[in-house]
Amino acid sequence: MYKFYSDFNFFWDKIQSYSNFSFARYADGEVMLIKGLPINKNTQAYTVDNWYSDNVNSRIGNELLDSLYIVDESFYFAISSKTDNIDDYNFLFSKIENKKNLTFANLWINANYDKTIEKIKSLNREVVLICNYRCDIKNMPFNVIDFIPFPDDCVNYWENKESDSFKELIVKKSIQYKDKIFIICCGPASAIIVSKMFIKNKNNTYIDFGSSLDFFIHGKITRPYMDKNSMYSNHVSFF
Repeated sequence: MYKFYSDFNFFWDKIQSYSNFSFARYADGEVMLIKGLPINKNTQAYTVDNWYSDNVNSRIGNELLDSLYIVDESFYFAISSKTDNIDDYNFLFSKIENKKNLTFANLWINANYDKTIEKIKSLNREVVLICNYRCDIKNMPFNVIDFIPFPDDCVNYWENKESDSFKELIVKKSIQYKDKIFIICCGPASAIIVSKMFIKNKNNTYIDFGSSLDFFIHGKITRPYMDKNSMYSNHVSFF
């Protein structure tokens, strides 16, 4: 069985068995922010996800880099694979110390997307949801016991002191709960959110689901892989 599929099963088994872990994603956008490269307004990041960056030394980039240094058997780094972007893979691989805990940034999407949606619809755990403020939690297919809204333009929001209160809030929420699953969909800030909560309390599960839940959060298709007729819907990543 391809690792792309076996890793999917591995993490869903952990979710269903209440075996707590953390799953932080790092792909092209996160790598560009860490490197201090501009992400302009003609990219998917802005036209679809409402964020951009022209800051070469951003707080979000620095905090993303810091999160790569976590070494713990229950903290997993979901990164670009060799077949997705070899340069991003090499960069991330060189920074991460705990190379035993590597998996795919695309694990919830592409050839695994339909399975992700199937599993999410049958999820039988209490969820703390952290995602865009426009989300109507009544549209979520799982039991949301707490909702922490997150704004648009996440990169520039992270630069402002206003985000400090958000960081304090997520730490408090991580301490408040035990054995809950935190579902995080906050763009490139997600990996930082996962890491901050994990460091404070390992007795929950923290997962960055990326764009895989966009249909529930935004009520529309936002990525080509969501179309079954797209070439991306059958794409499998390899290390």
